[in-house]
Amino acid sequence: MTNEHLDAVLATCPVGLLAVARGGEIRRANEPAAALFGFASGELDGVAVAALLPGLAGRFDGAAFEARGEPGLRRDGAVLAVDVAAAGPDAGAGVALVSVHDATARATAEASRARLEGDLADLARAVSHDVRAPLRHIQGFATAIEEDCAGRMPDETKRYLERIRSASAQMDMLVQGLLRVARSERDRTMTVDMDLGRLADDARAQHAGALTASGGEIAIAPLPTASVDVGQLRRVFAELFDNAIKFRGEAPLRVDVAGGADGPWVTVSVSDNGVGFGPRDFERIFAIFGRLHAPGRYPGVGVGLSWVKRVIERHGGTITASGEAGRGARFTIRLPRVSPLTS
Repeated sequence: MTNEHLDAVLATCPVGLLAVARGGEIRRANEPAAALFGFASGELDGVAVAALLPGLAGRFDGAAFEARGEPGLRRDGAVLAVDVAAAGPDAGAGVALVSVHDATARATAEASRARLEGDLADLARAVSHDVRAPLRHIQGFATAIEEDCAGRMPDETKRYLERIRSASAQMDMLVQGLLRVARSERDRTMTVDMDLGRLADDARAQHAGALTASGGEIAIAPLPTASVDVGQLRRVFAELFDNAIKFRGEAPLRVDVAGGADGPWVTVSVSDNGVGFGPRDFERIFAIFGRLHAPGRYPGVGVGLSWVKRVIERHGGTITASGEAGRGARFTIRLPRVSPLTS
């Protein structure tokens, strides 16, 4: 690369670029790079790059390297996070091109997420021990009273004790639902290319007993391949099948799974002929504890679909619901063929 070519690259590149000599002296900096550190064009010529990126002192020895979120020092003393990628030295110009990108927003978001994960871990521990233990005591004492007073207890008192047990059991299910959501936010997602039809078939096998008992059927058409977390997407299918079985109508249950690809996206739909729901419930159905029916009419606490939505969104996709009361429901998942996630 000639010096003229180097000048053209620096002048036209929209991202921050530094031309750094072996040893770390900045020979040239384009305007985006200079502005990133609070300087005007030309003011960084001859400055040691370590003055801007002190954590990388000694790294500019000619070897290519990358660094994420390095502390960068602005002229006004402010500290920002910088992503750095250094290429090897060019024989013609005698300098290495180093790209610099402001990563402060991402670093702040990652720090916030780390704090949130810590808070969720503390919440999960507190809920698991400090809340569930009293519930178990309530259930245990109610059972002990009933056993000690067997034959001497009025019917009304028996009904009270049964309500106590039922309410505490329901509360325990709600607590477990909260724990599940809290733990899901801390799950690490590792993606591989996978035939989604295999995952749907695995989930169908998990429900074989329930399908046989209810005379139901799950039909799975060929599905596309996408980059997904295998365990999480298998569980997504299992949750959707469980939802269809739970809310089946009077006719034998029929679930149809179909899908296709559209450029960089894949789509999967799960349709059933169950009790369905109306348009006003399309969004509420994904809310945590967003039950559409009175407690006790159907099992569960309304956590499954909320968890499904979180998993799909973590994969960079979307899930929508549609249906009609008394005529079934359809869930449509849209996922990127190549996952934006890193393991």
